[in-house]
Amino acid sequence: MKLLNRKSKHFLSDWMGSKVWDIHPNAPCFYKPIQLGKRPIVIVNYPYLKNCQKNILKVLQNEFPPDYLHSPAKGKSNITNATVHRFSKDLWTLDISSFFSNVTETKVFGFFYNYFKLSPEIATALTNLTTYPCFKAKQTEKVLPQGTCTSPYLAFWCNKQMFDFIDTLCKEQNCIFTLYVDDITISGEKVPKTLIHKIRSILNKNGYRLGERKDKNGEEIGLRKIRRYGQDKDKSVTGVIIKKNGEMIAIPKVYQKLKKSKKEGEINRVKGTRNYLSQINKAVSR
Repeated sequence: MKLLNRKSKHFLSDWMGSKVWDIHPNAPCFYKPIQLGKRPIVIVNYPYLKNCQKNILKVLQNEFPPDYLHSPAKGKSNITNATVHRFSKDLWTLDISSFFSNVTETKVFGFFYNYFKLSPEIATALTNLTTYPCFKAKQTEKVLPQGTCTSPYLAFWCNKQMFDFIDTLCKEQNCIFTLYVDDITISGEKVPKTLIHKIRSILNKNGYRLGERKDKNGEEIGLRKIRRYGQDKDKSVTGVIIKKNGEMIAIPKVYQKLKKSKKEGEINRVKGTRNYLSQINKAVSR
């Protein structure tokens, strides 16, 4: 489906069905909040809306991502993201806090309207299909829901200009920049602290913050999701440990999961975990 320069409301009706114009922009009943482990997410509680999002996803998946993006990106993974940094001496990891819930409907509308050059009516309808009113996030605007298929793609494409600028800054300092959803990794022979400060400033200007540590009273006492690994340390990058000699292994949690699955006789999970470990071994041998 080609979305560029679409102006007619009939196009959207033909693509999504006539119900598309009935999606109320402030209808939380279409979403159901659930707890996935320690992470709160929402699932789509309306089959028609889920189908609409799948149609939008197909369009977004056809957009060509930059080299620095490892998720969401076809053929890439947390393993490919770590592999890029295998032999860097100095490495920093930064985690954007509450990334999806800070991508507002204004940013989503701007992406559909400016990038695809859509009419305001179509851009608004697509925004309504992919955002929801997140009252807990203290947002007056709707935001991207955590848990829908379109959110990872929209979170990136709505902020591509920002990430492109960060990539340019890193290249100017002979550093490598990669992005895995909301996880930023920067490495090189030597990563200047001024570069990290600039990146943090850019994120702040665009409405994003790095994860922060708080005391019992909720007061911020420092950053908790920004880490630096020197040459003499093993490095943890998106769930993969890069050893000092450049070899890669899974984080301990993966091996614990494998042991538990074996004990409980969960054959499919054992196969899945072994396959994941095999992918890491293949990445090391290349």
